[in-house]
Amino acid sequence: MIIQLPSNLFDSSFGRIKHYKMGFFHFSNNNLSIRKACAEDLGRYDPQASKSEDVDICFRLAQSKDWVAVREKGNFVRHKARKSFPAFIKQMWGWGYHVGYPYAKTGIRGLYLYWINSHHHRITFDLELESFPFLACIFFTDFHVAHLLLGFTLFFALIGQFFLSAFTLALSALFIWRHLQDDRKAGLSLWKKFQLSFVHYIANVVFMTGAVLGALKHGVLLIPSPIFRPKGPEEV
Repeated sequence: MIIQLPSNLFDSSFGRIKHYKMGFFHFSNNNLSIRKACAEDLGRYDPQASKSEDVDICFRLAQSKDWVAVREKGNFVRHKARKSFPAFIKQMWGWGYHVGYPYAKTGIRGLYLYWINSHHHRITFDLELESFPFLACIFFTDFHVAHLLLGFTLFFALIGQFFLSAFTLALSALFIWRHLQDDRKAGLSLWKKFQLSFVHYIANVVFMTGAVLGALKHGVLLIPSPIFRPKGPEEV
């Protein structure tokens, strides 16, 4: 869902490994293989983590000093999707609404802001302030910038500043175009690309809305990154 696991990334500007406090990634249950000894050591799945048990165990794994999770880029997992679009949207809402529990369960407090580059899908800027009264974890992307600009577009239109409204609308369209670059490179027909982009867009809006509301229930401010992205250029 997020970036990398474990939460250590090579920072080329400093020539060293950089640790991100909340820069976690989780593997979903349909593509997660875990050693029995590791699962036992981590305390197994938490039955209270409804629809987010995979997130929870991966977060505990990321915080463990004894175990490391890695990607196997040569493997592919295919599974059956929901049979209808409403069922798919319901699934996205459930994923989002329950993901705040694992974040709250980490016990971490602080303000953690990460900017994720839409081209290579890596953290390119971070702000981590541990002296904060609660956990606020924000993964900012072109997707979020586009919607923030849409808010400004509406505001400027309401106060009669139509030139500024048109300007922010154009900027919003630019950031949406950047966000959809992976969909645009999917090798499909124009109509299929439009369908794919539409489904990904709606799914991300539903997921993020559910995540924000569900996390607030646990006393956490969570703004997640988009959950759908095809292969990045480094994985092709």
